[in-house]
Amino acid sequence: MRPERFRDFALEIYGRAPGITAAESWSEGTNRPFGVEITLANGARLRHAITAQAAEGDRYDEPEKPVEKDPPAEVPVPELGTGRGIALVDIERYLAAVLNNSGSPEIERTYSYRGREQPSTTTGVGVVFHSGARIFAPFVHVMRAGERTPGRPYDLPPEV
Repeated sequence: MRPERFRDFALEIYGRAPGITAAESWSEGTNRPFGVEITLANGARLRHAITAQAAEGDRYDEPEKPVEKDPPAEVPVPELGTGRGIALVDIERYLAAVLNNSGSPEIERTYSYRGREQPSTTTGVGVVFHSGARIFAPFVHVMRAGERTPGRPYDLPPEV
């Protein structure tokens, strides 16, 4: 799945997820042309970018050829709560579970960056597709409830 189509897919899936009150397209021009901003039930907002690793042999100047197989088995979706103090790692796990449980036959698996065997220093979620393509969705900005403007990219508090 290519970045633009993944953005549209994520907007649809996030828009139906309990715990998320809004999901909209977000970008920072050519720096980060694809992304999503979500608003959590506690009023915090999170922006994640969308980048991709193409499937072997996939050329973006040709039509996309999705590969469909069985979707991944459903996993429990963690509760986010509505108060202050939601850890970013919990938001990672939540988004990874929501995407995993979407029922998409293109998805092989999802993961949270910090939930990997060798955790990342960056916060975000990843998606692996049956085609071999991958989507990376690092968290770029987080704003606590009531905050109007984000801080520096990737300078994130541990909780919102």
